[in-house]
Amino acid sequence: MSYFSSYDTTTKRTIINCAAKDIINNEVHLRTEMLDQLLEALLHERNHRDREEREARDFERHAYLYKWINETPEEK
Repeated sequence: MSYFSSYDTTTKRTIINCAAKDIINNEVHLRTEMLDQLLEALLHERNHRDREEREARDFERHAYLYKWINETPEEK
């Protein structure tokens, strides 16, 4: 006879319900951690993309300014 079977039915139900709640809470916690990691990865990707777009705009501006500075006075 197991230790668990020595409990009355109400106590067994309480133990099972508590265990079920712990399992659900643990799954919710794991899902929350996974969502946090996903959000962090998405933010990192967005920041990386924004930085690349900003660098591309800066490059275009610098190229235009370089071209404008190096034009001959007649071309201006």
